[in-house]
Amino acid sequence: MVPHAPCKFTELPEDILLEICYFLDMEDVFSLRQVNRRVYNFSSTRHLWYKFTFHLYDRVPLALPPFRPRISFSAEELHSICRHGLRLENNWRSDYPTPYKKPRYLELSKKEDGVMMLRLLPGGRFFLVVTAKGELTCRDSRDGRIVGECIHGGNKVHSIDVDVVEDGRCIILAVSVDQPRSKGSSNTSDVHMVHVLRIDIIENPKTGPRVEFIHIMASPWDYPWWIVSLEGDIVAAYSCILEDKPLRHFVVWIANWKTATAAVIHLPQGVIPLETWPTLQVVGGQVIIHEERGGSPASIVFPVPDTLFSTNTVDHLPQVKITPTLILKGDRLDNAYQTRFSKIWRNACPQSAAKRPISLFSISAMPDSHSRRTIKVQTFDPFPTPDTTKSSVGTSRTPIPRSKNWSRSAIVPFGDDGLRFTFCLGRYGSFPIWIEEDGQAQLHLMGLFTDQKNGGTCHVKELVPPEGVDLDRLHCLDFDDAEGILCAVTERGVWIVEY
Repeated sequence: MVPHAPCKFTELPEDILLEICYFLDMEDVFSLRQVNRRVYNFSSTRHLWYKFTFHLYDRVPLALPPFRPRISFSAEELHSICRHGLRLENNWRSDYPTPYKKPRYLELSKKEDGVMMLRLLPGGRFFLVVTAKGELTCRDSRDGRIVGECIHGGNKVHSIDVDVVEDGRCIILAVSVDQPRSKGSSNTSDVHMVHVLRIDIIENPKTGPRVEFIHIMASPWDYPWWIVSLEGDIVAAYSCILEDKPLRHFVVWIANWKTATAAVIHLPQGVIPLETWPTLQVVGGQVIIHEERGGSPASIVFPVPDTLFSTNTVDHLPQVKITPTLILKGDRLDNAYQTRFSKIWRNACPQSAAKRPISLFSISAMPDSHSRRTIKVQTFDPFPTPDTTKSSVGTSRTPIPRSKNWSRSAIVPFGDDGLRFTFCLGRYGSFPIWIEEDGQAQLHLMGLFTDQKNGGTCHVKELVPPEGVDLDRLHCLDFDDAEGILCAVTERGVWIVEY
């Protein structure tokens, strides 16, 4: 038998080298690409990096460019997306996550005084600003220039939600507003409507980008729609009389914007006595309503109705009767409800929904033994058992035990206008961020990182404050956890911070 001559690793046939790469971690392939030009070239195949995006997407959300399906990305673009996601993950896993670049400060015009809401659009290049006067504008996060304005005809915006649909090729905006009553109308109060719009970004090499808001549909009812939620084709909003305790006339409007169909659901008051400002979220074909009450929250869930009715052919939508499934019953002590903010978020990675539970993030104010106010930050799974993953319409009154994953107590910052609850979830909910106060009245920017690479363990992180940013002056945050971009509003401007 003639012995084979020794063969160096780099001299192996390219198909064998590529097959080896498929079994390596992405970090190892990054190192391997630095050996020589031949290895760099064969490890630049699109199929390899397409595979790595799926592996990394199980750990962190990826900064996929909007308006393009993933199948259209080149090998170099996929490689850049993976490198960016890996850099973000390593930053979150460090002891003190640090800004990647020097923060930018964008001044707002006098027209935009009193910013009430801020929302980064997918991709982090543009953000929406909602003022106390009802103006809704879109700005370029690079230079602060206004690139679009939504003329909704209202005098106040109550709630907005944004989602990317159709494989990343379309951005949909849902906004609930007060509409001034028309002249000669018999109504003595303003009309409340939910508008669903498509956001179009038009690139112009000479004048720069322009954003247009294209109307799709609106709710035909005049209920005061307080909270709106959007996921995929489904939009939902609730209405109730907030002055009553418990809340009366709790109504949910559910619509499919793609088919221009909708229905109205009157929730039976006997399921749980909602007290004030519950959270509503559309998640995976379900509508979840949650009210955080300190240590005893209340949650119900019901599916989106199979039958919705055309909004073009009826003046008044038919009412659909549904008995929700009770998740958490809560209690009704006088001091039980003390939450100011709570939000249920979507799974960060859609294809790993079976492994990663839906979570809820809430901040509650509760007096401790020293008469201070503390915040409670927690996540838990509203569907802790397989039987409740796909809730059906039922009459069960037995609360389903929650599975609590993580919790934290800290002091609520106190400002001139009272308690300040400054937090955001991130577009995918993978890295909630909030501001808390320590025992020496110092403010800290905190985040919750779920390390999917190491078994899904939760770690609280103190983020290094961006240079020049005064945490005491921030009153509104939004975070794109795929891009690693944090927006923070002050009285006169917006900070853009890249991690």
